[in-house]
This record gives sequence, structure tokens and C-alpha cells, in this order.
Amino acid sequence: MSKRSFSLIAAFGLIAGLAFGTPSQASSIPFTYTSTVLNNSVVVTNFGNGNESFSASAIGATQNGLATSNFVPASDHVGDYRSVYTGGPFSPPGSFNGATILGVVTLQITVKDTASGLTGTFNLTETYNNLVASNFPPPIPILGGVGQTKVIGSFAYTLSAAAVGTYNPNATPILVGFQYTGPLAVPEPASMGLLGIGMAGFFAFRRFFEKRATKV
Repeated sequence: MSKRSFSLIAAFGLIAGLAFGTPSQASSIPFTYTSTVLNNSVVVTNFGNGNESFSASAIGATQNGLATSNFVPASDHVGDYRSVYTGGPFSPPGSFNGATILGVVTLQITVKDTASGLTGTFNLTETYNNLVASNFPPPIPILGGVGQTKVIGSFAYTLSAAAVGTYNPNATPILVGFQYTGPLAVPEPASMGLLGIGMAGFFAFRRFFEKRATKV
């Protein structure tokens, strides 16, 4: 067999082993999730004739989600906050009515990978630093925690988006989105076999020419 033939066999075997042994990535994968309020340090202070009623909650029931491999909009509902103000305006120097909302709510989101049944947790913070009054807009928290990545089963999940939904005095939604990468490659028996063929061809090629060089 010529040197060129051995080179082609080795190259083909090695490329086939690597190509067929690499798992493809789907455009989306399903998961389920729940959320709980891990911490709530929000303090409301009323002044003048202002009266603010504030509360924060999580979505306790199991929800269905879909992680994608590209940009993910915030569409998974994980919690709500309720803000209802009654009273006058804050308009110094004549009118000092209103309320302050200060503190942090931490939501713990537990993601369950459908394929493996394994879970991972993410913490999303809602930071409130708001003055409310009849002439002020509704409070909107600053959300933190985007960018967290957890390996769950064969996939790496990233909390890639968070947003506050349309204001509703009864329940303003907190939304998130998840992006994923994977599956994280774990060689399967068939993939290892293909890689073995490639390596066998390579070593056969090397041994053939080592013997030939010795005879010469």
C-alpha cells in the first residue's frame, strides 16, 4: 500500500471519529421551574397623607419553560409585586405626601432539566429605591442576577434576561429568560469506536513506515 493511501485512510478515520462523535445542539430544550421568595428586606415608610401598600411574591407552582441556544427574551414568569398608593401628591414646598419603598427582594428560581431530572438554582434580586405619590410613576425595581450559569445535567443554563412586565396594581410580573449551551460532550460507545478507527489508521501508518525505514 502506498504512503498516500495510508495517509488518506488515517485522515479519513480520524476526521470521521471526531465529526460523528460531536453531538449536535438543538435550537431549544424544555425545562420546568419553580420560584420562592428567599429574602424580603423591603421597608415602606409613609409620610403626609400618603398610604402605600406593597408586597412581593413568587410563582410557587411548577411552570414550563423553554431555553434556547441564542438570544432569549424574558418570558418566564417567576414572581410579582403589588404596589397600591392612596394619598396626595409630593409637590414641595406646599405638599409633602407620599411613601418610600426601600429594600431588596430575592427570588430563588429552581430549574429542573427535563432530560436528566437534575436541578439547579438561580437567585434574582429586585432592588427597590422608590418614592411614590399620586403624581409619581409606579415603582419599578432594578433587577440583578443576569449572567449566572449553572451546569444541570448535560446542559449549561444561563439566566440571560430579566424584565419587569406591564405595571398592574394587583400584580406586576417579574420575567426571566434562559439560554443554554450543550449538550456537554460525553463520548458515547459509537463515537469512541469511530475515534478508535481513526487512531488505528494513524498508528498503522506510522508503524508501516517505521518498519520500512528499519529495513532500508
